Amino acid sequence: ADVRLADGSVLSLIDDARLRAVGDAWRLERGAVTVEAVPQQPGHRLTIATAHATVSVVGTVFRVEAGADDTWVSVVHGRVDVAAGSMMRTIDAGQSALADSGGVALMGPQRALALTDGVPSDLFDPVVLIAQSGTFHGLDLARFTYRPSGRATAHFADVAWPVTIAPDERHATVWLRPLSVEPAARMDGTIVAITAGLDDCDYLLAERHVAAGERGWLRLEADLAAGTLNWTRPGAVAQPLRADAIKRLSLRAYCGYIDTVVTVPVIGR
Repeated sequence: ADVRLADGSVLSLIDDARLRAVGDAWRLERGAVTVEAVPQQPGHRLTIATAHATVSVVGTVFRVEAGADDTWVSVVHGRVDVAAGSMMRTIDAGQSALADSGGVALMGPQRALALTDGVPSDLFDPVVLIAQSGTFHGLDLARFTYRPSGRATAHFADVAWPVTIAPDERHATVWLRPLSVEPAARMDGTIVAITAGLDDCDYLLAERHVAAGERGWLRLEADLAAGTLNWTRPGAVAQPLRADAIKRLSLRAYCGYIDTVVTVPVIGR
């Protein structure tokens, strides 16, 4: 649904997003909204507020997504100011940011990612963004919506993005924004796998099954010097890895059934 403001700006609500007016600002209570803001009058800014951040613009196109623990902002044209906690950052076109109670993290430029060859095109409608900035590597946002094809139980989507580890990098953190699975979906299971390897081969570091309806961030920490791998989840245990052999990390997401939404940001240092 679209909300057209008196000045011509358009707020496009995505799926079940909830937005309400609060004074001169708009409060995004859940979901995501895409904003096409016309140039504002001097002294006035169009403002979208969430529980975690305030996003103010003069004139631009951007998207705000409010989650339970954080807010995601992506800018298509122009720029926006994002404030959270005691921090404010200006986000330029082509960049994205993650805001929570601790502040605002700039996620870097967005780049396109080609899907793995051989995956049936009728299974999903992808929107894929990649972040890479300095020593920050990897998947920024990858969302795949699986749709009924009549052959869904026979197909698995397999998407990988290699992350090159520089010789002086001895610690890596992998953030997985959840493979969020609709509770009503019929599934064999969704698997997140982290692989690492030499120049010519990969081997499995860890894999994790994600339950239907599970949400929230996962974090995987690889201490390359100590040779350990840790999931920050109850019951997770450190797993040994061959630190001297690691040249790159790859995140691979597998899903075997239909009507499943998979969202995966960030492999980073």
